[in-house]
Formats: sequence, structure tokens, C-alpha cells
Amino acid sequence: MTTEDVVLEFKEKGNESFKNGKWEEAIEYYTKAIINGEHHKQLAVLYKNRAAAYLKINDFDSALADSTATLFRRSQAYESIGKYEEAYKDAVDLLKSDPNNKTVQPILERLHKITQQRATENAQTSTKVNKMINLAFDLTQPIDKRKSAMNNIVVLAREDVGADLLVKEGIF
Repeated sequence: MTTEDVVLEFKEKGNESFKNGKWEEAIEYYTKAIINGEHHKQLAVLYKNRAAAYLKINDFDSALADSTATLFRRSQAYESIGKYEEAYKDAVDLLKSDPNNKTVQPILERLHKITQQRATENAQTSTKVNKMINLAFDLTQPIDKRKSAMNNIVVLAREDVGADLLVKEGIF
């Protein structure tokens, strides 16, 4: 039996216990799944489920701790797949819910730099797109400049930000 099988079995048993109102038993199964699946792709779901069970038995501190862990894991996952803005939002939410969390500080600093850099790049691309659109459709400009602007628009359309802006402008 693989680690993934063990984790999924404990998760399923936890879900069944939860459905049957056996909150403590559900917590035990979710805990076993978390321990066995420290790097499992469903770790955030396991923490979320366990937090729900903790809420049912009025263990609010434990529910909060698991909810915090879920935000932390989701932030890591977002960062790993290049969704930096989402990762940053989760890290900010994590800091709001747990202001004394020292682990999140370096993550926030790193993600803040990345998101600021991306915002700057997006603003620059937006400026380029607007400039090229204005130039391409300005009939007072020489045809060679207009053709060059159209070629630049095609190049900008290959970038996600550029394509999004062109769609927004109704060009594509």
C-alpha cells in the first residue's frame, strides 16, 4: 500500500466518521492522514476537514491552527505554480489571522517583491499596448509606422498580459 493509499484511506474514514457525527474519531483519522501525508497534495483539504471537526466539538483554538495551516499550504502551492498574487493574498490573510507567525514574514517579503515587479511589468506592457493601438489606428501616421505598430501588437499578444489587454480593448 502506497503512502497516497494510506492517506486516502484515513481521509475516507475521517469523512465517514464526520458524516456520522463522530467528531473525535474523525479528528483522529484526519490527524493520521496528515501525519502520513506530510507532503500530500490533499494536505490542505485534510487540515480543512479536521478544522471543521474541531469546530463541531468547540475546540476553536485547534480549528484556528488548522485553518492557518491550510492558508500556509495553499500559499505555498500557489507560489509553486506561479500564481504569486494568490500566494501573496493567502500569506497576508495568514498574517492577519496569526500576527505572531514568524514563518510567514520571509514568505511575505519574497512574494511582495515578486508581485510588485509583476505589477510594474504589467503597467509597462499596458503602456506599450495602448501606444501601439493608438499608433496602428491613427490614419494620420505613415503606413510603415502603422504596419510596425501592428507587428508590435502581434508580439505583445504573445504575452499573457498583452493578450489580456488586447482582448479588453476589443482588438482580439
